[in-house]
Formats: sequence, structure tokens, C-alpha cells
Amino acid sequence: MNKSLSDRLCEILFQFKVTPGIDWNGNFDAKRFDYWMKTVKTWSRDNDRYEAAMHTVGSGLSYAELDEDKLPQTAVIEELNRVENDELRRGYYLGTINQRGAHWVDPEGKPELELAEDYENRANIAESRGYSRYAGILRVIADEFKREAKRNILEARNGDDE
Repeated sequence: MNKSLSDRLCEILFQFKVTPGIDWNGNFDAKRFDYWMKTVKTWSRDNDRYEAAMHTVGSGLSYAELDEDKLPQTAVIEELNRVENDELRRGYYLGTINQRGAHWVDPEGKPELELAEDYENRANIAESRGYSRYAGILRVIADEFKREAKRNILEARNGDDE
């Protein structure tokens, strides 16, 4: 692959927010997703970009369409659940946390506690389906929201004392 094409593929990869395997009509094809993942892994290893690529892909997967249980497509969960995909899960965590963007800080931490509960529920469902590693990253996300709630509550209390 020539450098120009390689650079362009890298640029596209680092900007995507559409789940690979989705066609123009919005239908998900697990085989296309799996093929895309294998291709990206091979390319990123061959070009010494594996860790960065997996963080980026994981972040992109955090935008996957969710079902009624608030979980992404099974093929996405299975990929995130693979033992060797720590970097992919790290990217998924970062993408999920960063999706929230700038937000109003509630001095009681209610929005964060609601998000934490939501992600704990998702983790329980994922674990009940046998996806322990995916459930684990959902619990890490829930814990981050709990920590944020505690920080907001403490900052509000400390601000009231001054």
C-alpha cells in the first residue's frame, strides 16, 4: 500500500462515528463488521498503529445503535468481549465518557448517579448473557460516573462552606 493511501485510510479511521458493517439503509451486517475489524487489525499491526487504532475503533463503537436493553449489536459486544481486546475496550470506555461532552454540574450528582445505575444495569444484562469482559468495561464506566457524582457533591459542599 502506498503512503498516500495509507495516510488517507488512517485519516478516515480516526474520524469515524458510524458502526462498521452498517449499510446505506442502516442495516447491520455482522460478517461485514467482522471483516472490517480483521482488516483494521491487520493494517494497524502492519503499520505500527495498533494501540491507537484500537482506541479509535473502540471509541467509534461507543456510538453503535443500542437495542431495547441498551446494548449494541451482538457482533460488537462479542468483539469488545474478546480477551485480546483490552485496547479496544479502553477506547470504548473513553468514547462513552467523552460522548457526554460539556454538561451542567448538579451539586447533588443526580445525573451521574442515574448514568451509573444505567451502566450497572447494562453490565448485569451483558454478564447474564456471558459477556464478562464487556460487562466489566460497563462497570468501569458506571464507577467513573459514581466518582464524578461524589466529586460534584464534595465540591458543592466545600463551595457552600466558604
